[in-house]
Amino acid sequence: KGRMLSKKLKAVFDAGIQVAAELDMVTANDEGHSIQRTRASRTATYTDEEDGYALGILLTCCSESQQQYVADKETYIEAWCALAEHHEPKTRIDRLATMSEYFNMKWNTKQENLPQFLERYEIVLRKLRASGDAIHDSMVVDRLLDMMPWQMRSVTHQVQALPRTQGNNLATVRVLLEAEYKAALRLGALTNPTNGSNDERALKAETKPGKCNWCKRKGHWEDECRTKAAGKPRWNPKKGHVKKGNKEESGNLALDEKVWAFTATDAEETDDADSAVAFHAIDTRGRVLVDSGASTHMTGDASRLTDIVPCERTIVVANGAKTRATRMGTMRVTTDRGATLVMKNVLVIDSMPSTLLSVTAMMHKDPKFAVTFNAKGCAIQHGTTTIATATLDPKCKIYVLDQAGTTEHCYAGEDGDTKKPSSEISDLWHHRAGHLPTAALHRCNAMGLGVPANLREPKTKCECCVKNKIHKITPPKTHTRTFKPGECWVSDTKGPMRTTSAGGCKLYTVYVDAGSGYKVVRF
Repeated sequence: KGRMLSKKLKAVFDAGIQVAAELDMVTANDEGHSIQRTRASRTATYTDEEDGYALGILLTCCSESQQQYVADKETYIEAWCALAEHHEPKTRIDRLATMSEYFNMKWNTKQENLPQFLERYEIVLRKLRASGDAIHDSMVVDRLLDMMPWQMRSVTHQVQALPRTQGNNLATVRVLLEAEYKAALRLGALTNPTNGSNDERALKAETKPGKCNWCKRKGHWEDECRTKAAGKPRWNPKKGHVKKGNKEESGNLALDEKVWAFTATDAEETDDADSAVAFHAIDTRGRVLVDSGASTHMTGDASRLTDIVPCERTIVVANGAKTRATRMGTMRVTTDRGATLVMKNVLVIDSMPSTLLSVTAMMHKDPKFAVTFNAKGCAIQHGTTTIATATLDPKCKIYVLDQAGTTEHCYAGEDGDTKKPSSEISDLWHHRAGHLPTAALHRCNAMGLGVPANLREPKTKCECCVKNKIHKITPPKTHTRTFKPGECWVSDTKGPMRTTSAGGCKLYTVYVDAGSGYKVVRF
């Protein structure tokens, strides 16, 4: 439709719709009895050239599956009628589907304007009438007014005030609706949707004069620039469009002169290189991160190092920022498997919130190390023995090393085997957590509360767990007492209630005489 209207073929389009609506293209029922109608002969208001042009547009817009219905047609009206005859409702199932579409129609004022909705409503109404279903004019108007928003409720009163013949006329009601819709748009009660169809946007599109101040391209302005919306930098006449990164500066080039850390980002741009680097990590303070991109071990906590010696190393972050490391030492980390990882030549980086365990440096030091990554974490193996595991943080997309929750170390050295925690560690955590069961401690480990993962179930219960809870036994009932009327009163206050009383009270007290059962209620 949009292409035909843009080519000034509205007369051909309207003629095809009008003739197709008057043809006999429906069946009265499923048994094949047809309703006979006569074709109306109309004088063409367009030339043969325009008809051929419209037929070409229709054939171009049809999909390959619909070409079989219009392949042998010579005019636009014949092709349009052939498509309408195939797609119009014929059986009872088609009529039920059309009725369901009619009664389930809704108007979303934020997605389509009133003319678009009325056009869609008239199309469904035409299908419903062509299928042979009887529908009254008053029902058509009432259904249309029922779908109007509350901002256009005044049209309902205007229609009711009209004579019956005019109130049941869809054309008259449409004029009232369009006038009220324009007034609502002018007053701001309704907003005109901007996301129209592609054909309408193509017809209304206008080329802006001048150049964009952001990308220096013609045809649009800065507020409509897609380059600016994508976050790309402003066009520089000397350098052109600046690229985001240089592949030669972001590769892992060396292990000696420069150290490359890929889990750090440049948080703030300053001139001082030493203060410009800020390592970005969320809730990783004190943790050890398994990093496959870092070329050496790094930490921001020098108190965890031993054998500290001075050094001069340059740290290069993934975005190209640099900083200096002047100290390095040895760090020992006890894993949840009981083994102690000895990391040598750990660089001290100021303001670094976490520790980076470099997979490259670890495997370069000893080829027996192997790291296996999966969807939930990774495992560090020495030979065939798993000595450490790391859990993937789904929020930060980092691998956090699972450490032991105690200060006791199992000194396994660099080539040591795995040593599991002893039963004393399980008893220690049982007392620390207030005599919680082992299953509860495992739950605490899963929540990341620092409890070791492989605590053993104690063979015998501790003294505090064996001792039962003190229970006060109710003394046995020896006798009963009877009261005379007026000797004992029992009171019970209830409220506040949701529903107030006649006097506005929400609380009431019931007094019961234990002797006679007489009750008094006071609000």
